[in-house]
Formats: sequence, structure tokens, C-alpha cells
Amino acid sequence: MNKQLTLRKITIAAFCGLIALAGCTTQKSASNVELGPPITVFGAPVASGGTQGTCPGAYAGYVIYTKTIAQGWGWAPSTNTTTFTAADGGGRTNTKVVYNGKNFDSGCALTNVTIPNPPPSPKYRFAIYFPNNVPTTNYPIILTGFDP
Repeated sequence: MNKQLTLRKITIAAFCGLIALAGCTTQKSASNVELGPPITVFGAPVASGGTQGTCPGAYAGYVIYTKTIAQGWGWAPSTNTTTFTAADGGGRTNTKVVYNGKNFDSGCALTNVTIPNPPPSPKYRFAIYFPNNVPTTNYPIILTGFDP
């Protein structure tokens, strides 16, 4: 419990501190009615190392995916959808994907995460952590089951 609480505080602080820097853009991908349309979001990687528990663990950099203040706080789960995922869109197999809900629920896993159904929060923000070789160009995450 303590590790989860600490991860939550650090990740939420990172989200809040990088809103202006992340500058995410959203693109819709091919539609899948059952799962909701996948959304590809791009964010600017930050080369800054650290460590946080076992997930994300040690990292050399990260991308925090947020919306602008005008767009609102994070991505809302789509209605009539039962699967909610966030996956590394860059094809790497060693990244950790993290989600944080507006109601302080969170999760972390290797290359993709699944938010429980029903989702505990009305909106979510996401991050990808890189253990090495931090990209130098915008990096994608694929959200399935979320509204743009």
C-alpha cells in the first residue's frame, strides 16, 4: 500500500508539473466499435532518471500524457465499452506504462495496462517510463476504450 501511495503522489506531481511542457496531441486511429476507437497520443520525452519502487522501477526518462487545461483533465472512459487499455505505441518491449485516475486509482505494467471495469475514475492520465535509450522525438501511446 505504501509503495502505491508513493507512486501515486510522485506521478501525479509529475503530471501537474509537466502540463505545459508535455504538449500532447491526439489522433484517432481505425475504429473498433466493441472496444471504442483507439486513440494515438504523442508526447515529448523527458530525459531525467530516477527510481520508484518496482513499477516503474529505475528509469532514464519518461513521457507524461496530459491534455491542455482547456481540454480538461485526462481521458474519459467511453460509454458502452468494457475494455480500457493504454499501450506503448512505439513498439518497445521494455517500457512501463502507468495510469492515474482522477479518484487516485493507479496501475503500472510492462508495455501496457488495463484499467478495471467499471473504471473507478471518470478520467485518466497516462505515462510511459523508459529504462534506457530515451527517445528524442515525440513518442506515442495507444488508448483503447477512451474518448478523444
